[in-house]
Amino acid sequence: MDKLEYEIGVLGAVLIDSSVLLDVSGIVQPDDFEHVSYQEAYQVALDLQTSGQAVDAMTISGEMKRRGIHTPETDRFLVECMNITPTATNATIYAQELRKLSRMRKIHRLLDEAKAHCADPDSLTDMLMDRLYGIERGGRKTRAKALSDVADKFVLWATGEDEREPLVSGYGRLDRVWGGLRAGQLIIVAARPGVGKSAFATELAHKAAKSGVRSAIFSCEMEDLEIMQRLVSAASGVKMDTIVSRGFARNNDDSSKAAARAVRELKELPVLIDDSPVISTHDIRRALQTEPGIGLVLVDYVQLMASTGKSERRDLELGEITRSLKIIAKEFQVPVVLLSQLNRNKDETDEPVLTDLRESGNLEQDANTVIMLWKLEIPEPGDMQKIGVKVAKNRQGKCGTAVMYFDGERMKFMETAEEYVPRKKGRGRTFEVSNRYDPDFPWGGR
Repeated sequence: MDKLEYEIGVLGAVLIDSSVLLDVSGIVQPDDFEHVSYQEAYQVALDLQTSGQAVDAMTISGEMKRRGIHTPETDRFLVECMNITPTATNATIYAQELRKLSRMRKIHRLLDEAKAHCADPDSLTDMLMDRLYGIERGGRKTRAKALSDVADKFVLWATGEDEREPLVSGYGRLDRVWGGLRAGQLIIVAARPGVGKSAFATELAHKAAKSGVRSAIFSCEMEDLEIMQRLVSAASGVKMDTIVSRGFARNNDDSSKAAARAVRELKELPVLIDDSPVISTHDIRRALQTEPGIGLVLVDYVQLMASTGKSERRDLELGEITRSLKIIAKEFQVPVVLLSQLNRNKDETDEPVLTDLRESGNLEQDANTVIMLWKLEIPEPGDMQKIGVKVAKNRQGKCGTAVMYFDGERMKFMETAEEYVPRKKGRGRTFEVSNRYDPDFPWGGR
């Protein structure tokens, strides 16, 4: 069969038995048809199905007349499609073959365009990657959905039957507040240097990978060996100062054996690491296009990322980066965890707020969730650092704070059962306490 026969076969099968449209619509889209008349008729059939109307030669012809795309040949070719097609049974086979021919046609067209492309290699590569990805996805990323389909999706989620469950952090109290990492969302984890935001985010990727989710770590700050050292330390319980000692594994002691076990376990996990010194949103997009099955993206950290555009103001460049990452999260339906620095205009034990995000405007605006870490107190020598982990913004859940300990020697966070109590701020006025009533306390101090 030639390509026209496959186009006739798909359309003819739909006209013979409209129920096959449910199957073939997941394989071919209108632009897979090369001939305009077949493309228009197929689009009308999809629209009629979406609106709940009957799909047959008469309704398609009538709708094409209403849209002004009906020609004297329309009714003839619709009847011919039904007469030539022997049965609707092979509709899926026709659709699959038509899809192959369409992909090849589009790839040839793209290569012809690339030959005439006079821009720089980077923009040409981006164009090719984006267009190829669009061809492979069948152009579905801009397809509108009927509210009835979205309602069915909601029912699956509400009944717990949705296969795409949020990724949980593994910290029970925190997960009950923020609900986990959801596909299509941009999650910002922010802290000042030395608080442990990289370790916290790496643990999220580690736990996701242990649950079978392929994770990709893009680090502008650390090399791949440094990331591996932190993972081994957290997984084995061996202190970082031992892990970073070159040749420590030759000691054949308990620490080296524990580290060896952790390495064997880590080698089995589906984790990708990109430690390129300069990482842009284009690099992340290409990785998602070429590496199938990535379910979590971690970027460390936004202030070190390269902008793809030129601007005199760094905050505008960062705004473009966060917007692009949000688009990537939604387009590829993965959670993107983006690390960020906090401004240094407060004491390190002061509770941060959203405006403390460095170049905060777009970071705060574009994020679905913002998690902020800070030191709750200055520890005594030898004690672990107590950390507040605050969900400061959450578009699909609650906000709140969990109290954790950060073991900096092993790059590991441990959740506590403590309830967070905000530190009482200094009084800005003088007053007398009357009848044990203190207006600085919400409950009156009684």
